[in-house]
Amino acid sequence: MGFVKGRAIMDNILLVQEFYQDLDVRVRGCNLILKLDIAKAYDNIDWNFIYRILNFFGFNSILIKLIRNCVEGAYFTRIVNGSSNGYFKSSHGLRQGDPISPAFFIIAAKFLSRGLTNLYMNTPSLYFRTLGDFFISHLCFADDFIVFTNAYVNRIHKLMDSFYQFEMVSGLSLNKNKRCFISSKRNPNDCILGIKALTGFMHGQLPIIYLGVPIFKDRKNTFLF
Repeated sequence: MGFVKGRAIMDNILLVQEFYQDLDVRVRGCNLILKLDIAKAYDNIDWNFIYRILNFFGFNSILIKLIRNCVEGAYFTRIVNGSSNGYFKSSHGLRQGDPISPAFFIIAAKFLSRGLTNLYMNTPSLYFRTLGDFFISHLCFADDFIVFTNAYVNRIHKLMDSFYQFEMVSGLSLNKNKRCFISSKRNPNDCILGIKALTGFMHGQLPIIYLGVPIFKDRKNTFLF
């Protein structure tokens, strides 16, 4: 959703708030929500990954070559005691403030998003259960991902394999300090411990902050506003 014309940050916030209301719906395996954040996305993204994705998306070789020259052609310097101290080239990452960098990040996020969508289409049992049978696998705003899934261990294995494959090909990784999961109250404690061991995620408690807004369930309290 981030950097895309016609889409607003509140779209994500309201959808996440609605899904949290169905977190404790009775379903085999229980519902589970994963909150992910990509660590230093602009700094770590692999250039070759960008070029390969552009090729897969149908961009022609001339345009990809122009993009390669823009990304790789820049030199940087360090300011030491008020004066520049030589020049060097970077080997990966995108420049903050470059107008084209958000577009590259959208393409990288689209790769992960399509991978998750394809995984859920091939494994429908992964879907989060809602009272209205409304199926969404994930939401993304810039580098913040929310994934809705079932808490069975073998299904979480599939998700984690998908994340690891993305990390291997893109150079990006999940922020260990910001990733967490929120489980249904129906999920027994031994299952929650198993999820923690499998994912390495923290077990979060409501309310959580998503895109700067507290996400809560059941009755509203004054402090949430």
